[in-house]
Amino acid sequence: MPGRTYSIAAFLLALLILPVTCFALQKGDQFPELSGKTLDSRDFNFAQLKGRPFLLKIGTTWCPACKEQSTEISKISTILDNNNIRYVEVFVQETAATINSYLERDKNRPPDIVLRDPGDIARRLNVFAIPRLLLVNENFRVFSDSNPVDSETLADRINDMLTGK
Repeated sequence: MPGRTYSIAAFLLALLILPVTCFALQKGDQFPELSGKTLDSRDFNFAQLKGRPFLLKIGTTWCPACKEQSTEISKISTILDNNNIRYVEVFVQETAATINSYLERDKNRPPDIVLRDPGDIARRLNVFAIPRLLLVNENFRVFSDSNPVDSETLADRINDMLTGK
């Protein structure tokens, strides 16, 4: 069994060393056709956002880094609003009741669209770590796909996306 223990340890170490972003979508990639359920169990298809840029955050209610990312997004609320950028938040493997309770207590800017994901959206986007943040332009092309970023970096990325850089 010692060989198996070393194999498992090596595998876990490799997971720590490999950058999570190796699973990210690349700049210019077409955003995939995805759909989910809203908090009131209505169907939502991301194709409804075509023609309009959006910021997508994927996370959970219990994740401290996800909460911090929401705080950073709140700092750029004016930029989102002034540029008609929709803020979509996907909660992975959470109940509607848990999400509603979280959003009621949360002091950050509420998302424009909230989706529950049993894991399908996360799986299709190769989400292996949360939070995950995607910025998608009006042509439904990925502009950036990353792990958490601060508000200044996010504001710069939005500006670059809007100016075509």
